[in-house]
Amino acid sequence: MQSMLPEMETAKTGPDQDHHPLGPSTLKHVEICPGYRSASEETVFTIEGTLLHEACETRDFSKLSPDQLPLVQTCLEYVDKLSEGGRELLIEEKLHISLHGEAGAPSGSVYTEITGTADLLILDKEKKHIDLCDYKFGRGKIDDANENIQGQAYFVGAMDMFPWADTCTVHFIVPRRGETLVHDYSRKDLEDVRFRINLVVERATQPDPVLNPRTETCRFCTHRLSCPELRQNLLPIAEKPVSYNHAVDLLKKYSPSQVTDPQGLSRMVEVAPVMEKWAQEAKKHAAQVAMETGTEIPGYQLRYRNAQKRLSDAPEVANLMNLEFGVSKNDFTEACTPSFTKLVDILAKTKGLSKVAARAELELALTEAELLPDSDEQTPYLVKK
Repeated sequence: MQSMLPEMETAKTGPDQDHHPLGPSTLKHVEICPGYRSASEETVFTIEGTLLHEACETRDFSKLSPDQLPLVQTCLEYVDKLSEGGRELLIEEKLHISLHGEAGAPSGSVYTEITGTADLLILDKEKKHIDLCDYKFGRGKIDDANENIQGQAYFVGAMDMFPWADTCTVHFIVPRRGETLVHDYSRKDLEDVRFRINLVVERATQPDPVLNPRTETCRFCTHRLSCPELRQNLLPIAEKPVSYNHAVDLLKKYSPSQVTDPQGLSRMVEVAPVMEKWAQEAKKHAAQVAMETGTEIPGYQLRYRNAQKRLSDAPEVANLMNLEFGVSKNDFTEACTPSFTKLVDILAKTKGLSKVAARAELELALTEAELLPDSDEQTPYLVKK
């Protein structure tokens, strides 16, 4: 994937850069596929995660919903017990993770270190021990602390930062799953762990890294549109020219409606988000190329869609409709459909809530006022365990 290389060169970071392209939180995916680079897309889950981490950091719970507050409290109760006795606390501590240790980096190394930020370090100089805590607010399974490469990277950074420490315990606190994953490391483990991290980074910075597409990794990767291995493994129709009828026949052959095997359906659901995102980006990119270069995309014609007319000042429009055309304000209101999503945004901004909390409050208020229509039918859906 040659297009990746210039980006990787410009992404080199010094010790003052906050987000390293191969930081601890991405190493799991990079170890699976050396070509992985995070797309860093903002979603409702990342927004909530940021909110909950900030609440743990500041202990300001004013922006949390009733459902979110217990998650933060679980994390803080856990770390408060660890820090009893006046031990020194370092919150949101930036760690410099040396890839080569005292041996130094060989010539030609792309990176000598990576950086990351630990949620909490608890220092006990008397016992020569560090407790390293990381909050995980998602619902997905977290790798055990004895093999979790993110935790191991933090361990290396902490032990390098505090040479007086002999031992370090890594704690992953996962309140939504009711789990706490813990593992004790010692200084004798340091170089073996460092070697693992260095190997992952070296493989990822090769001129032509080996690509290993996996759906759980590809969906978060910024290279998913251009990755040849993903196209070959998950999108065979795009790999070579085929007739339209052949493509339709192929899709019918693998139609989800014809599959009854639960394992097969699970695989299809796993692949679906990657294919959906790939299709959206493919359409957008093809239209952009056709517009900017004038190049014809075989089999397609470039068309333009008029921008949707948006009337931003509803009261003024209502007055105009009444004065100019005699339309009553009641009739005007019937012609306007409130946007639930926009109302959530307004409520979140007005009350300083997260979007998740604002949505819950709005749904409750509208339901109690009988303004939210009931549905006799429930639509089934799947969520990841």
